[in-house]
Amino acid sequence: MAAVVGVAPARRAGASRVAALVAVALAGCIALAACGGSGHPPSAARAVSRYLSGVDAVERSLASPLRSVSRVTAELGVRGSHPTVAEADGLMAALRRIEILRARLADLRAPTEAARLRSLLLELVDSEATLTRQTAALVAFLPPFSSALAAISPATSRLARELADNRGTTAAAVAALDARKAAALRSFRATIDGVLARLLPLRPPPVSLAGWRAQVSSLRGMAAAAGALAAALSSGSVRTVPALLGRLEAAASATRALTVQRAQRAAIRSYDARLAGLSTLAVAAQQ
Repeated sequence: MAAVVGVAPARRAGASRVAALVAVALAGCIALAACGGSGHPPSAARAVSRYLSGVDAVERSLASPLRSVSRVTAELGVRGSHPTVAEADGLMAALRRIEILRARLADLRAPTEAARLRSLLLELVDSEATLTRQTAALVAFLPPFSSALAAISPATSRLARELADNRGTTAAAVAALDARKAAALRSFRATIDGVLARLLPLRPPPVSLAGWRAQVSSLRGMAAAAGALAAALSSGSVRTVPALLGRLEAAASATRALTVQRAQRAAIRSYDARLAGLSTLAVAAQQ
């Protein structure tokens, strides 16, 4: 019911290699120029060489921010969902640096012979910036998400204890128990409403969106069922209690539904596809 929505370990491991792709692709380009592999006339070769020298300077500057992104991504996999404020700030600084260097790369004058290479390199750096942006969003999202959900488990345990109390043996005792249970249900609903108030303003990254939506839907269902059950107990409508209890249980377990799990897997597959796209771009740039 309160599972943290993050990145699967396999994806974290793959993401930790992303930072090396730009450097590998660009280093391959520089090596090609150094070996005179362009096959073009001297003037054209010099123009390509000048362009690749500029690319090399950008590549060296990109190494540091890309290492920062890779380090935070790897640490997320090791420690789970507990990123720090410093890591969030570091990712945003890395993103700004990547965007500045991307602009420098775009400003380099590329000769005709390097036009395709320029396009591939810009696409590669753009993809890295996108993944950095998503990682920064994940680092910003997880702490408040986890903090908000922390209230659910103790509230659920308290409610379960109250609802399990059936010690009334007289009509008056049963009425008193029902009143106490109704009060517990209203308190539980207030807790759930408080959790929702903290979750709704959050902006989950794509890899966490399906889980966040499922959690919000589950909590809304729990709050509605708890309110209806409290009203039924207060009014003495005991015949509706079993059905309302069923609604409460169904809402509480909704995040474990197969459709939710499929949506979460689809989000992770999409993240994998972006990583694979980076690899493809790097290979194309080397070629």
